[in-house]
Amino acid sequence: VAGKAVTLSSSRGVQDTVTQPAAATDANGQTTGTIASTTAGTATLTATDTTDTITVTVSEATLTITPALPTPLTLVAGDTEQITVTRDGDLAPALTVTLTSPDPTRVANATVTLAAGAASGTTTLTGLALTGNDLILQATAAGYTPEEYAVEVVAPTLTFEELDGTAIVGNLALRIGDTRQITIRRPASDGAAALTVSLTSSDATVAGLSSPAVTPS
Repeated sequence: VAGKAVTLSSSRGVQDTVTQPAAATDANGQTTGTIASTTAGTATLTATDTTDTITVTVSEATLTITPALPTPLTLVAGDTEQITVTRDGDLAPALTVTLTSPDPTRVANATVTLAAGAASGTTTLTGLALTGNDLILQATAAGYTPEEYAVEVVAPTLTFEELDGTAIVGNLALRIGDTRQITIRRPASDGAAALTVSLTSSDATVAGLSSPAVTPS
């Protein structure tokens, strides 16, 4: 509609600099103003037709990640899990979503590209080391409200074996001055990513380790 005066505002108030449209809407019902900011975050933009007192509110589109919270996604150290990122809003353009970890040494960062016309895409999260507490990843994409996603990394199940594959049960007996090579194994289902296991001796004067850091079979 032509000839309408429009006022712009931001839900964040003075954190955003708003330049109001200099003219009423043109023959195509359009006018131009700007909103700029040096402060990161999410804002809701409102355009008000002050001629007829009509308000239009524009909010950022949203991202959804599955498997869904509230329980965190559990990763086994040295393994991966697939997640799906779904968007609403305009599906026409391709969209790249970045998942940023607060500690990439424990859970690796990841990205997923949603193809043009696609509502969702998949990516893989990799557990690198135990988290202790949940890590909150941030999923971000241009024009979308950031989404948080909780992940915890737990210890894998490790078994100790003789070189012939016989399981070592209980204590390993060694003679003074003798050495023994053993195999550390993890379930194949938990082995999608590399894993380094650190071994320590409770008394290095009694038994030492030639390879304190090993990669399980």
